[in-house]
Formats: sequence, structure tokens, C-alpha cells
Amino acid sequence: MCRADNTWFSALNNDDRDDYGTVLDRFRTKYVPAPISLWRRATEFWSRDQRPTETVKEFYSDMMRCASEVNVEGDMTRYSLM
Repeated sequence: MCRADNTWFSALNNDDRDDYGTVLDRFRTKYVPAPISLWRRATEFWSRDQRPTETVKEFYSDMMRCASEVNVEGDMTRYSLM
């Protein structure tokens, strides 16, 4: 099975692959979301309601994932869930 991250890493030239800092910089450039994407995710996080067919466990899990993506912690996550 060919994974996208392995394909991306294999496509780097040898000098880049040998330098951990360069690999991190190139990875961030390729895969870190743009600021507008983070803004959209944060908006979705704060406005998300539980769907009619969604269990509490599914809703909670998705909200925790979203909170992690937009760096919301502790009380703020709890407020959003309520």
C-alpha cells in the first residue's frame, strides 16, 4: 500500500531527507492548514450542534477532535459542548 506521506517523503531529494529541520519545514509548508482554514474550523467548532442521528459519544468525539485542531482547551471546550 502506498501512503501519501511516504510518497511525499520519497520525492524529497537526498540532501533534504538527510536534514531533519528541512524535512519539518517542507512538511509544514505542504500539510499545515492555511490560516483561513483554521478560522473556518474554529467557526464550525463554535457553531456546531449535535445532529439528529448522531449519538452523544459521536458528537463528543468530533467536538474533541475539532477542539484539538483549533487549539481550544479546558473550559472553552466544555462551554462549546454545552
